[in-house]
Amino acid sequence: MIQLFRTSLMSLIVCLINVEDLLSTWLTIAISSITVVYIAVKVKNICLDNQMKKQQIHEKEKTDSTT
Repeated sequence: MIQLFRTSLMSLIVCLINVEDLLSTWLTIAISSITVVYIAVKVKNICLDNQMKKQQIHEKEKTDSTT
């Protein structure tokens, strides 16, 4: 009976260690994915800002040339 208990306890510990490794892996993947999305959004916003600035400069030059 004690041997069965010890075996069950060891199996539970091994299972918990495996679950922790799995959760750690998924957590790492999730953090990496969030970081990639955050960087992509930042780059997109910078590109849109630059595009808007270029458009404003172009429109200003266009209005200056007509006057």
